[in-house]
Amino acid sequence: MSVVDDHVQLADLTVVIPVRNAERLLPACMESALREQPRAVIVVDGESSDRTVEIAREYGALVVSDEGRGLPVARKLGAELATTQYVVLVDADVVLHEGALHSLRQEFEEGNYTALQAGLISTGGPGYWGRALAQHHRWGRSRNWFGLVATIFERETLLRIGFDEKFISGEDIELRWRLQREGARVGVSARTLVTHRFGEDSFAFARMQFRMDGRGLGKMIRKHGWRGAPLLALPGAAAVRGIGLSLVRLRPQWIPYYLCFAIFNYLAMIAELAGVAPQVTERLVRRVLGKGAMTGDAIGLIVGRMASLGLGFLFWLIAAHVATPAQVGFTAAVVSAMMLCTQFAQLGTGQAFIKLYPRHLRNPAPLLDSVLSMTVIGAIAGGLAFLLLARTMFSQLDQVAHDPVWAVAFLALSVFGTAQIVFDQISMGLERGGQAVTRNVACGLLTLAPLAVLPALGVGVSRLGLFLAWVLGGAGTVTFGLWQLRKSCGGYLYRPRLVRSLAPAMATTGLANHALTLTERVPGLVLPIVVAELLSPQANAYWYVIWMSAWVVFITPLSVGIALFAEGSHRPKTISTATAQALRVSLIFGGGGAIVLWLLASPVLDLLGHDYARAGSTPLRILLFGVVPMAFTSAYYAGCRARGRLGEAIVIGILGGLAAIFVTAMAGVHYGLTGMAVAWVAVQAIVACWAGLRLWAARW
Repeated sequence: MSVVDDHVQLADLTVVIPVRNAERLLPACMESALREQPRAVIVVDGESSDRTVEIAREYGALVVSDEGRGLPVARKLGAELATTQYVVLVDADVVLHEGALHSLRQEFEEGNYTALQAGLISTGGPGYWGRALAQHHRWGRSRNWFGLVATIFERETLLRIGFDEKFISGEDIELRWRLQREGARVGVSARTLVTHRFGEDSFAFARMQFRMDGRGLGKMIRKHGWRGAPLLALPGAAAVRGIGLSLVRLRPQWIPYYLCFAIFNYLAMIAELAGVAPQVTERLVRRVLGKGAMTGDAIGLIVGRMASLGLGFLFWLIAAHVATPAQVGFTAAVVSAMMLCTQFAQLGTGQAFIKLYPRHLRNPAPLLDSVLSMTVIGAIAGGLAFLLLARTMFSQLDQVAHDPVWAVAFLALSVFGTAQIVFDQISMGLERGGQAVTRNVACGLLTLAPLAVLPALGVGVSRLGLFLAWVLGGAGTVTFGLWQLRKSCGGYLYRPRLVRSLAPAMATTGLANHALTLTERVPGLVLPIVVAELLSPQANAYWYVIWMSAWVVFITPLSVGIALFAEGSHRPKTISTATAQALRVSLIFGGGGAIVLWLLASPVLDLLGHDYARAGSTPLRILLFGVVPMAFTSAYYAGCRARGRLGEAIVIGILGGLAAIFVTAMAGVHYGLTGMAVAWVAVQAIVACWAGLRLWAARW
């Protein structure tokens, strides 16, 4: 046995440290343990391939090997070698604070505990995944759950209870359940704290943690049967709670982390329950979805836009309760008009960036300046054009043009809305699709803020108030987008300028792509204006809500199309494989979302009021069938963009777009909202048949 010091302060206590490849973490852990002056420190090595064993011996610890049999065996072996009354199990990623062992033992004795873990102060970083892991522990309920990170036992009790050696991970949960079933008192100290460090700062490390958690939960369910069944909900509940806290605390950057946490926990859990390795289930998922930047960026953009649409739905849900249907319908029509302007105003700048960025990797600032400047010019021009049109031709929306406050707000939101779309496309060109998540969530939260604050202050919400909330959200997202570009592009700062040498390439690439984009997006944005003018603002309140709800699903094939375009521009040789991959992602995520929303249509719309559910449930369910044809059409358009074959796509897009507007509008006049939904899906299906034939003929 290794005596730590001639003046042992804790002669009745041994520290056991299980380790494997911990050369970076072990020195600080050993120094903190030795400072506490226990009787001995025993290091149990799991066949490390680095300097872990050498470092442990340098510090005077007794070093033994568990022959690679895992943590339960290592901890048991250390306890068997100890000769003291108490054993403290300490992980190598822990740093004991001064006096921690004495304080923990004292609290253990005073509280008559069977086992007591020190409270953890988790640290990680400086990168995203390390900080996210630490943040999760600080926010999570698991920080108060008994574990084995820095835990004191009576040696005889620990040996009697023992560990289930089948649990390579999750052994702490399994031990806690057995202790609690025996009526033992276990807990986590609130007064004795230690620092818990996450050893690495990478996605691979975080994924390994998630796999271990999921594997342990799966073993618990297999061992305990129905008693363990509630553990199936644990990763999902933790992810939902974490996402909720991220939104409430204005920290949307953690949302991708919680999504990955849930996904990899469940993949590992399924693998354990099925009796296969976690890597097998992940390979199956990759085989279905594909792998690489295209899939990751597509999913990032899908999540970002779904979050934006989800928060937008929440905005209209609240608006439906604080404003009249006529006010909601009018504001929705103006917002649709703004979105229509954004489609014209982009001038293909985002698509031009995606196509041209690979040629400007070393110095993207001139390209970014030109793209953003053209965005502002196009947005102002588009906004002014609409105001002129509204002033001369509209009977309901003419107030926007006649009232100076409305006019200025409309122009501002046109600029902000156009910039938001272009920022999403820039993120795809930079292959940083995850940026769309935080940016869109920030926009949605800022838009919601006035609706949450004003009614609480007793201030009524008018049509203008609803619209100004959108202006606030747009201003915030543009500010956030510029900050993201500064971080992503080496300190980039926007300068209002048009670089003359880039103009020909931007015009050639951008305008053709822009024409195709207009054929895709304009019909859906024109329809709310048509409903408001031909039917009524109240009917448009219902139509706009169901259209926006359907777009939560439709955004999947459109986002995948943008990612496919970026993939084809960066790596032209992969376009055939990427197209098949894009179709799978669109149909799996889009189709799955459509099924869920189809089932929940009535209760979701009923949240806004019974009239919304009565008028909109059937049209919404019909619209959701459109996700299938949109998957093929978006893939077809993306292939045309990447290969530079835009002529045919533009012709098809124009014909399909005109049909989508006129046929759907005529159906609405004669058959109401249900007729509009049927007509729109029918037009999409016809266009998709052509797109599918062309995809098959070209083997894209």
